[in-house]
Amino acid sequence: MNDNENKENRDATLEALESHKNSENVFSETDLYPNHIGLESEYNNLFADNSAKRLFFSPKQLSETLEIIALALVIFLGVRGLAQNFIVSGESMSPTFQANQLLIANRLAYIDINTTWIPWEKDDRWQPFGNPKQGDIVIFRFPGDTERDFLKRILAVPGQTIEIRNGTVFVDNQALIEPYVVDPWFTTMVPQTVPPDNFFVVGDNRKNSFDSRSWGMLKKELLIGRADFRYWPIKKMGFIEHYEYQ
Repeated sequence: MNDNENKENRDATLEALESHKNSENVFSETDLYPNHIGLESEYNNLFADNSAKRLFFSPKQLSETLEIIALALVIFLGVRGLAQNFIVSGESMSPTFQANQLLIANRLAYIDINTTWIPWEKDDRWQPFGNPKQGDIVIFRFPGDTERDFLKRILAVPGQTIEIRNGTVFVDNQALIEPYVVDPWFTTMVPQTVPPDNFFVVGDNRKNSFDSRSWGMLKKELLIGRADFRYWPIKKMGFIEHYEYQ
């Protein structure tokens, strides 16, 4: 009796499989075994329509990927607008800086915003962080070749008169105390008054620096930023001190 029942069950199963080949209905193991709890039969995959294949990126995934790329680009450009890294080349700022040290310039330090479009603003320009000061170490485009960047120290600002007497720098007839200069340059330079929007910049290594003593005043428009942070070598990592003259 059991053999007959098993034979009838097998026959019923084979008939169901045969009829499903010509059917568009989805086949499930629960169709034949209602009390069976398990995974969907892999038989579905044999009769599935393979004409519609899944894209590598769905439209939603593609949109999210593009959004992430756009955000990363905005952040990158924003950071570049705030700061820029530089590598020290040469010994003109020795001993303060050595060749191959890595610095970050603060591009916002001397930002100059045009305010002529503001009706109630009296001044044409607004500098939220102030003007360059004596003692500031700055990075700028070299006037003789704007593709090259120089690193120097500001010794005189607009309106001040600078001269050199036997290696000692005088600004408005006051001798500058320069502890960062370890090898003075014993020479003389006649007095020069710094014009508006210009600066007199000199390297700390007075015997080996190509600076305002040779090529004249530096125009403000050539300033890139103030050297504010040194991140290499690790042992010298930290914020850069800008000397304040007494």
